[in-house]
Amino acid sequence: MTEKETFTQLRDEQLTQYSKEDIVNFERKWGHLLYTPLDIPVIHDDLFSEWYFEKATPIQKLKEDVANNQKGYGGFISVNVFPQGDPDNSLIWSLNNQPEWFTKFPKMYQQIMDTLPLKTIHNINMWSSTNKVKAHRDHNHFIDVPLAFRIMSFDENPGPTLYTGESLPDTEWDESNPLFYCKIPKTTNTFVWNNLRTKHGSFHDPAKRKILLILSTFNIDWKKYDSLLERSVSKFGNDYCLTSTRPLDDFINL
Repeated sequence: MTEKETFTQLRDEQLTQYSKEDIVNFERKWGHLLYTPLDIPVIHDDLFSEWYFEKATPIQKLKEDVANNQKGYGGFISVNVFPQGDPDNSLIWSLNNQPEWFTKFPKMYQQIMDTLPLKTIHNINMWSSTNKVKAHRDHNHFIDVPLAFRIMSFDENPGPTLYTGESLPDTEWDESNPLFYCKIPKTTNTFVWNNLRTKHGSFHDPAKRKILLILSTFNIDWKKYDSLLERSVSKFGNDYCLTSTRPLDDFINL
């Protein structure tokens, strides 16, 4: 199966979770938006990074996916938490479940739930890279909407090391293309990209640590999200946002 066929199948499966007409209309409005910071306050706790680096452990890839077929690959240390209870045993990566995060840092979790357009979250992955990460798509969201929510909770790097960019299915990432670095204004540390249309990767300096919170499984409040995107794009504009002019059928079969 080609990548385009795979993306089409995954999108069709994911659309069954929602009112298809509503989501298709949302796609028409926001599918062109590849990346934007989100206009919500900084989500942070001064004590979090120390706790994280005490608890984080190396993880390994358990299953092949659209990102790559390197089963057993590492490259990250991680902490995982599950707001809805038990871990999902179908996850692609090994786990380091640390439920005490909820009692240690209840304000962080409350900030996430109060400010992001999410009704519930099933799992939050807290990753710190230990190597360069090649450009790839994640094996999760293939609806044509920015749904890859990230929170840069801690970062010692002087500038952004995470990048994203539009990438057609069944094509190799062109390493010679200029990179769009995921710039984040000082007023927020939360951002989102469109996983269907883009790939993302990051550079790594062993002397500089960072912690990225990845919200990967959730139930979304579409009305709240529409309002948040309107506000974010209006506020951050061309200085921070990345957009596309390509039609949806460049990425899936309609």
